[in-house]
Amino acid sequence: MKYFSENTSEFPQQLKSAFGAADKNFSPITLKSYIESAESEVIFVIGTATADKVLTDEATLTIIRRIVANWSLEVYANSGAIRIGDAGIHVEVGQNRSVASDKKVLAFKRDCQELGCKALEELINTFEVRSAEFGEWRLSNERKQYFDTLFRSSNEFGPFGGVPITASLYRNIKRQIQFVQDDYLQPILGTVLLEKLIGMSVVALNATDNEKRLQRLAMRVVAPMAIADALAYRVVELRSDGVYQRSISAAGSNDNIEEQAVAGSRSLSGISIKLTSEFEANRVKLIKFLVDNAVDFPTAPVTQKSIYPVQQMNDDPTSNIYFC
Repeated sequence: MKYFSENTSEFPQQLKSAFGAADKNFSPITLKSYIESAESEVIFVIGTATADKVLTDEATLTIIRRIVANWSLEVYANSGAIRIGDAGIHVEVGQNRSVASDKKVLAFKRDCQELGCKALEELINTFEVRSAEFGEWRLSNERKQYFDTLFRSSNEFGPFGGVPITASLYRNIKRQIQFVQDDYLQPILGTVLLEKLIGMSVVALNATDNEKRLQRLAMRVVAPMAIADALAYRVVELRSDGVYQRSISAAGSNDNIEEQAVAGSRSLSGISIKLTSEFEANRVKLIKFLVDNAVDFPTAPVTQKSIYPVQQMNDDPTSNIYFC
């Protein structure tokens, strides 16, 4: 373990500080494999050099322990109540304890995932604020990969997406955001301008008013489409026996059962259409802005005809379709 001691007297205190609900007698042997997996996941995000630097800084070490503790306990929750031995797999029920219900375990896991992701965003923000001290992070390829979209955090994405976004959801759909940028935004802005916007902060002091407005318009294009594209994959669960939408048991029903219902295609379709319509409207606004301010953004590969591309079909003498 990199960020937690294996000493049986030190480990419980460190874990308790990082995750207040943890038992004060928790053994490092019990969580060792889970913690090492969580640490590897964090190191993959921040890079080995930065991960080593954290060990010398108490403030960031405290934050990274919160990430690791939450993510390791999230995975541990699946198997913490069972005992595996020669006689098979059993659930242990003590004299004064009972096994936590599935509902409580699921809620616990969701909280752990979210708290860990929030702490990760806090850690990255700390690196950015203290960039002079964390030069390893500032110059790393991991930083470039982390900031490869227009959005720096879930807090920035939420207002542009039209729906509340948690830190854990943002982390899960981050690749989808990048795909939308590549597929829909790059053809409008061009590579040079897109990379410039990605490198900007919403409150960048060295950016012009038009650059800041352009960045906001671009964000309003990407966010709703990213959610629309990811909706079917994140709201529902695809299994070998069908497609399901998860829901917690209602009050009065069995507390130990997670109910599942087939996802309503009509509701999903309605949300998707709304998000796609918002994307299309914002895409037109973005292109109009670029055309009206072509002097400021000469590298953008759009013209007046780009605003409503369907109309261009009327100019094709070989087309058998005419739009009026």
